[in-house]
Amino acid sequence: MKLVMTLLVRDEADIVRHNLEFHYAQGVDHVIAMDNNSLDGTDAVLEEYAREGRLTLHRQTSDEYRQSEWVTAMAMEGRARHGADWILANDADEFYRPSQGTLKDVLAASGERLLDLRRYNMVSSFEALARRPWEETLIWRSVTEAGPPMLRDIYADPFPRPFFCQKLPGKVVMPARGLVRVEAGQHGAAYDPSKPAEFSTDITVYHFPIRRLEPFLRKNWVVGRATEEDAGLPPDRNWKTRRWYRMIEAGREDAVRREVLPSRLRLLRERALGEVVRDEALRRDFARLGFPRPPAA
Repeated sequence: MKLVMTLLVRDEADIVRHNLEFHYAQGVDHVIAMDNNSLDGTDAVLEEYAREGRLTLHRQTSDEYRQSEWVTAMAMEGRARHGADWILANDADEFYRPSQGTLKDVLAASGERLLDLRRYNMVSSFEALARRPWEETLIWRSVTEAGPPMLRDIYADPFPRPFFCQKLPGKVVMPARGLVRVEAGQHGAAYDPSKPAEFSTDITVYHFPIRRLEPFLRKNWVVGRATEEDAGLPPDRNWKTRRWYRMIEAGREDAVRREVLPSRLRLLRERALGEVVRDEALRRDFARLGFPRPPAA
């Protein structure tokens, strides 16, 4: 069984190596990565793995929002050129962790089911994140069943709780046979013939959406602007990034910080309510892989 992972990345230098090393250890045979105009050294990290033959690197210079199209193309390449039986269409900040064994073991035992997986945000207080490495700080897993609120104005109404303490939509991991299209956000996939997704608890997706504030703000400004300028997209597509882009444009960076992560006191409240739980599984995995690494001399 061959497992190919795709990565669409932009300015993910602080986490992309963690992602690659973690998933190689989980049995990924090859990675097809597309760098979309990174300016922080992400492409240099990817080039290292490309030179070793473990990764195929593409560069995409467009600023249009064409995630589904680009990820689908990489998935098709994984099947046609690398003989993939399974496609893991991943983001640099997400980690697919099996309940036991390796990811490849779990998928090999799954037949050809399209697997629908639960995804959790990893959070901390924004005060703690400003003081310590994210690998050591993001050890609180949001387990709330409350999803994003129904807002009358998705661009202006306040959130009732920090955004990354809310429930996330799931992700899928995909058999390659019959795959036609990877849906936007990798929340679904189209097949011929059609293949319904089956929920699985054998794999959990850990999401690290924010590791440091400044890169988070910069990325949302860039992606939000591209989304806003793409007239072919519906007005609610990628709405949260558009929301934060508009806030940043208005000089409200501090308001973005406070609506995406809890304060120290708010995190204590979330813990008391059972809305977040301590989960250091990924921290231990990172430590075994040698992260965080000491700064270069």
